[in-house]
Amino acid sequence: MAKLPQLLTRHFKKSEKEATKLQTSVPRAATEAEIAADTTELAVQLSRLNVGQGDHVLVCLEQAEVAAVVEKAVWRLGAQLHRLPATTTAVELEAALQAEPMTAMLVRDDLLGTVKAERSTVTRLVPLKTTTSVTLIRDRALVGHLPQTTA
Repeated sequence: MAKLPQLLTRHFKKSEKEATKLQTSVPRAATEAEIAADTTELAVQLSRLNVGQGDHVLVCLEQAEVAAVVEKAVWRLGAQLHRLPATTTAVELEAALQAEPMTAMLVRDDLLGTVKAERSTVTRLVPLKTTTSVTLIRDRALVGHLPQTTA
């Protein structure tokens, strides 16, 4: 009986060290200020590519925080957001793009080739605070939102 408490004590001491290692490897959550800064930066980049009111923006990203930033930026510009699940395959993405043309697209890195295939595009790598960066793709074949001019 006396050995059981000693074994448990040793086990919990080992487990405590292992748990500490796991906690340090977990990425930290983004702050509201970082999310707001990223939303503004992405909205600026989208508007520079003439994405605005009524345009269609496709999003297929893995990270929920980045998807939320994109969603806020797209809404800020008045564009329509089309969200695909993070598990979308290249075939499913191509079918979605054939069904409805998208003015701009933000997709996972492994789907970039699918989006650029047979399209004339402009690509921008946008650095963000909530993630390292996101690739913004603009389809040149679609007119998109034209900035208003003052007469």
